[in-house]
Amino acid sequence: MQIVSGNALDVRVAVYHFIKPNSPHQFITFPMIHVGEPRFYQEIARRLAQCDIVLYEGINSKKGGLGISSYESLAKHLGLGLQRQELKKQGLKQLEKVEFIHADLSKQEFEGYWRKIPLYQRMFYNGYTFLAHLAAMVELDRQLIAKELSINLRDESPGFMGKKNKIDDLIVRKRDRRLIHHIERQTKIHEGTPKVIGIVYGAYHIQTIMQYLLDQQHYVVKDANWVIAFGAES
Repeated sequence: MQIVSGNALDVRVAVYHFIKPNSPHQFITFPMIHVGEPRFYQEIARRLAQCDIVLYEGINSKKGGLGISSYESLAKHLGLGLQRQELKKQGLKQLEKVEFIHADLSKQEFEGYWRKIPLYQRMFYNGYTFLAHLAAMVELDRQLIAKELSINLRDESPGFMGKKNKIDDLIVRKRDRRLIHHIERQTKIHEGTPKVIGIVYGAYHIQTIMQYLLDQQHYVVKDANWVIAFGAES
C-alpha cells in the first residue's frame, strides 16, 4: 500500500478511508508533506471539512531542527506553498461542524524533552539539519524530489540518528504515541456515536497510524484515492 508516490510527473499522497465491522467510527488519513501546491492544500481542506473530528499535528517551537523560516525559503525555492500557511489560509478552524483537536506535543512538552537529550546529540542533529537545508537549497528541484519521494505501508521508517537515540524518540515515537492516545480517547468518548475522524499528520507518522489501525485495531480499507501534492515541472 502506497502512502506517498513520486514519479516523473508529480508527487501524490494516498488518502485512505478505514472502517471496522461493528464499529461506529471511521478514520480518514491525510498524509502531509511540508511543501506543496496551494490547490493540494485546498483539496485536503475540502475533505477535512467533511469530517466530524480532525486530529492534527504541529509543534510551535524553534527547538529540534529547522524553524518555519527555513521551510519558507525551501518552499519559495521550489515555487510551492508551505503546509502550515496554506492550511491556515483555508480557515478550517472556523468550521462549526468540525471539531479540531491538536493531537501533538505542546511547545512546553517538546522543549522540556529536548533539554533532556544529550548535548552532543542535539548539536549533531542541528548541524545535520542545517547542512541538509543548505544542500537542498542548492541541489533540489521538483523533478529530483518527485523521483526520490516514496513511502509504502511496510517500509522501514528511516530514523534520523538510529533507533536508540533520543532525537528520534522525541521527533517520531513520542509524537506517534501522543497521536494514538488521542485516537483511542476519541473512540472511547464517542463510543456509541458514529464519527468520521480525519487525521492530518506527517506522512511517516501516517504510516505508523495506518499500521496501528490495520494490525492492532483490525480496521479495513473502504476506499482510497490519490491527491496530487505538486507537479514535477515548476
